[in-house]
Amino acid sequence: MPETGESDTGFFCFETAALRRLLDRLRAEGCVGTATREFNLLPVIPLAAQREVVLTPRVMRLQETVGVNTREDAAAVEAFLGASHGR
Repeated sequence: MPETGESDTGFFCFETAALRRLLDRLRAEGCVGTATREFNLLPVIPLAAQREVVLTPRVMRLQETVGVNTREDAAAVEAFLGASHGR
């Protein structure tokens, strides 16, 4: 894999009852991993859009998509947020 390139960014918030309904439906449709029995969360999104209110935020700057996996990442995000809010 290249050191840099595209990355996926996701931030999901669900009402617990709504997510349970959606996962129950996916389970009934057999949408779980064969080996792991895990759910892939992405099929929940279009299903939710059919049945629930779905809000999507707009990403305005690349810095808003940074993952935080290290202390250095956290420091970079802290600096970005501080500058964005005049601190």
